[in-house]
Amino acid sequence: MKITKKRIVTMVVAMLSLVALCFSMVACSTPTTEQSNEANKPTQETILAGGMQVGETQSQGIKLMSAKLLSEDFATYGISPLAETAITINATIEPIDAANHGIDWTLAWSNPSSTWATGKTVTDYVNISSSGKSATVSCIQPFGQQIIVKATSQDNPDVSAVCTLEYAQKVTAASLNIGNIAVNFGGSTEVKYEVCPTVTGSGGVINANVTTNDVYTIAEAFTKTVKFTLDPDTEKWFNVKDLFPSNMELADSSVTNWHGKEYFFDYAHDMVNWAIFQRSGDILFKNLTTAQIIDYMSNITCPNLATITLTLTGAHNTYTYSSQLICTGYTNNTPVNALNLDTSNYVF
Repeated sequence: MKITKKRIVTMVVAMLSLVALCFSMVACSTPTTEQSNEANKPTQETILAGGMQVGETQSQGIKLMSAKLLSEDFATYGISPLAETAITINATIEPIDAANHGIDWTLAWSNPSSTWATGKTVTDYVNISSSGKSATVSCIQPFGQQIIVKATSQDNPDVSAVCTLEYAQKVTAASLNIGNIAVNFGGSTEVKYEVCPTVTGSGGVINANVTTNDVYTIAEAFTKTVKFTLDPDTEKWFNVKDLFPSNMELADSSVTNWHGKEYFFDYAHDMVNWAIFQRSGDILFKNLTTAQIIDYMSNITCPNLATITLTLTGAHNTYTYSSQLICTGYTNNTPVNALNLDTSNYVF
């Protein structure tokens, strides 16, 4: 067998690290109700576990390994804080005593003549910086055509490995309504309860609207989940006269997803289920008159009802938005159904 003089270099691209999390924090607005405190103020978290993704890899007998690079490490790797996501790629040269361990790194559209890629420069969307056997690839903006990262041995140009970059569709905006109530993500959502047993209060069908970006290589279908959760600290639960009603519908753990279901803030749907447990006897709201309920609702000592959370889940992206529901009072739309005078005959 004839052995060539040129040493055959085997390049192993390893330790592909996809930055799976890019956090976008939206400032919280301060609840207008005086009883709301800073500790209870909700935040809006948008977790972008998507954008640029590592897709298919091609090589001869090459094993690819992935590890996570935290977003706070961007500066260490020289990645712009404005980058959406990034990956770091390390190439291992075999044999280790090869004379030349040099690697050339390149970026290219997988199909430069495609409708989307034609006339576009790949480095306007993805940047690559390299130092020897390591390269860092950062995504600047969404792209609609796959990008090929190629590592080629300087010693033997016939030895190379490539990986494909994809861009997963992302959510750019989301809103949530409880019927006629617009949920204020990143802040508090004020509601009032209707105390009349025969009148339906504010609320309705819980519905989310989602806007997604139109530039991507992987389309996403997002599952919408809406949950109501109470604060784990019972001292922060909704209170009237320093007493909190339990058995609240808002705390109904049997409902795992309220999206598409109806919810109303009124006597018939909620307050009829409320009870205040005390040693001298339980106060059942269903046994109270409207006037008695108004007396309780006129003295709200803690307004926090629950946190409402919208979660959008896709194959590559998960987004979470939340708001604190607070009760600012009540409405009373009890209709007049009779009118009488104290006497039917006056004599002057």
